[in-house]
Amino acid sequence: MRVSLTIAAALLPVVALGTSARADATGRYVALGDSFVAGPFIPDQRGLPRGCLRSDHNYPSLVAARLKTTVLVDVSCSGAKTADMAAAQRVPFGWQNAPQLDALTPATTLVTLGVGGNDIGFTDIAISCGTLGLLNPVGAPCAKRFSHDLDQRIAATGPKVAAVLQAIHQRAPRARVLVVGYPRLLPSGGGCWPAIPLGPADTVYLDGVERDLNGMLRAQAVAGGAEFVDAYAGGNGHDMCADARQRWVEGVLPAAPAAPLHLNARGMRVVAARVLAVLSRPRLLPAPGNAVLFATGSAPAQSVNGGAPVLPAPAKAVPVLEKGPILTSSAKGPALTTPERVRVLPVAGREPVLAGKGPVLAAGGKGPAPATPGKVSVLPAPTQATRPHHAG
Repeated sequence: MRVSLTIAAALLPVVALGTSARADATGRYVALGDSFVAGPFIPDQRGLPRGCLRSDHNYPSLVAARLKTTVLVDVSCSGAKTADMAAAQRVPFGWQNAPQLDALTPATTLVTLGVGGNDIGFTDIAISCGTLGLLNPVGAPCAKRFSHDLDQRIAATGPKVAAVLQAIHQRAPRARVLVVGYPRLLPSGGGCWPAIPLGPADTVYLDGVERDLNGMLRAQAVAGGAEFVDAYAGGNGHDMCADARQRWVEGVLPAAPAAPLHLNARGMRVVAARVLAVLSRPRLLPAPGNAVLFATGSAPAQSVNGGAPVLPAPAKAVPVLEKGPILTSSAKGPALTTPERVRVLPVAGREPVLAGKGPVLAAGGKGPAPATPGKVSVLPAPTQATRPHHAG
C-alpha cells in the first residue's frame, strides 16, 4: 500500500526482536504484499524487479533472520493490490512483478500477507485530502468529499482478501498464515497541520478509516483460517506527527530514509517483533464447522488471552457478544469467553450454538461441550467440529 490510514486497539508493549518463534513457523517463508511490506527507500534496496522497492531491512527480512532455519522468498511489491497476488503487476521502468501467489509451494511453512490499502485507493485519498486540508484546515473537507464511500470500498475489498487467503491455503496447505495490518499514521487529537495538511476533524475521520480497514483485515484473517498481526496498536506518539526520533512512520517530508507516509527502519523492527510475537504463541485457528465468536457493535477488535482475535459484528448482524473479551474456537482448544451474557453463532447461518451467563465453552465434536459455571446452555455445533477441551 502506498499510503496507509489504519484499528484502534489497546496499547501493547513493543516486543523485543529476541522473541523466540515456534518451530512450525520455520522452513520456507513467503512474504506477500504491498509497500508496507516491501519497505521502499529503506536501505538497502534489493531484489527484482527494482521497481518493487524492496528493502533488505523490511519486516520479512528481519523475521527470517530471527528464524534462523527459514528461507525467505520475498515477492512483496510497492503499489500491489489484491489482484496482483494472482496476476502480474506492472512497476516503474517497464518491469513486471510476477503474480505473488506463484511463489507459494506445498513446502511453504509460513506466509505473511499485507495488502488491501491500495484496493481502496489510499494514494488518491492522501492527495485529495492533503490538498483540501491545505486550503481548509478548520473544516472537514476530506470527510465531506469521501463521506461513506470509503466504508463501501473497505467492504468491497473484504471478499478480495478472503479470496487471496483461500488461494494461499490451496497452494501452501501446510503453511501458517499471518495477515499483517497497517501501522498507525495519524495521532489522536488535532494532528500537526501544516506538516501533515489535515485539520483536526479530518485527522479523526481518516484515523477512523484506518481502524475500519484493519478491522476488515482482522475479520478476514480469522474467517479465512489465518492469524492477525496488529501493527497499529501503540502507534500513538510514533505516528507521522511525532518527533523524528520517535516515529515508526515518516511524514510528507521524511526525516529518515523511507518513502513518505510509510514505515521507516524503526517501524519495520516494531512490526517484525509483533510477527515474531504471534509466531511464539500456540496456533489458534477456527475449527471447521465450529463456532466463531464476534464482538458486538462497533467496538474495536482486540487481542486477548494469548492473542486470540475478536471480530466486530458484521453490519446489520445480530450482536453475538454483549460484554467481555473472548477467544475464537480453535482446532487445539475451546472457544472461551469471559463472564457476562454471551451468545455465539456458527460460521454459517444464524442459529445460536451456545447461550447463557458466565464462562462458556463452544460446542464441538458430535455432542455438546461440558456445562460450565453459571448454568450455561450449550448446544452441539451444526456440523462436525473439533471436540473442545477445557482451558483449565
